[in-house]
Amino acid sequence: MAEYDHLFKVILVGHINSGKTSLIKRFIDDEFNDSFKATTSVEFREKTLEHQGRYIKLQICDTPGHEGLNSITTEHYRGCHGVMFVFDVTDQASYDRVFDLIRDVERYAPKNVSRLMVGNKCDMTVVRCITEEEATSDAKFHDMNYIDTSAEERINVSQAFTSLCERMLKRMSRQAAGKSSKSVTANGLADVSDKPKKNGHDKKDGDVPKWAGKLINEMSEMKEQLKNVHHLEATGETLCKKVEELETKVNRLQTRKVNFKAAQSKSVTN
Repeated sequence: MAEYDHLFKVILVGHINSGKTSLIKRFIDDEFNDSFKATTSVEFREKTLEHQGRYIKLQICDTPGHEGLNSITTEHYRGCHGVMFVFDVTDQASYDRVFDLIRDVERYAPKNVSRLMVGNKCDMTVVRCITEEEATSDAKFHDMNYIDTSAEERINVSQAFTSLCERMLKRMSRQAAGKSSKSVTANGLADVSDKPKKNGHDKKDGDVPKWAGKLINEMSEMKEQLKNVHHLEATGETLCKKVEELETKVNRLQTRKVNFKAAQSKSVTN
């Protein structure tokens, strides 16, 4: 008999020295060692936790942060239920790396994978360069939550894993509800009200990520702004032409005025 109600595979990804191994070590063993060596291969740990009366077993995958080992990591995206994007809040390069990893996850991981952005080493406030507000905003843009953590100081480590568990459970419940809502006829055939398939795949909500939709909207707004700029440029060119015409007319009037005065002077002399 299984000793858990749900089994979830969670993968931690992030830049080298972002603290992925330290977070796992603190979560599972409640230990911290600042002399950890950089992870060079995929390592697995397990922990069962209780959440809302249910026992959840987590298979936690610790991945190398070196970009040259990406191929090792991408193999383990398939079949995972949750992804934790970890970065060092004192390192800009570590934060920038998160967005490359987001693209990798969208390419290789299941579409329904749950995600969480985690900023580690939040206790190092003096040298911090990525603010909580900035990380929260960027995480929201990519349709996920953000949490500050510190493996060394035991800040929000368990909360981070619990938060990801909650997202995975909610997603699983929605999927189960979607399956149970499909009616079946007496012959065992799906009801004709079901949506038809396209190219052998059901069309599902969320095929286009929310962040992509936001980008499309922003691009549309930029196009409108460019139209206004082009209109202003055209208006500016028209005004310049009118100014040139006026200058030409003024020069002609000045020339006529000079010629008229010269003619008057000549007639008086005569």
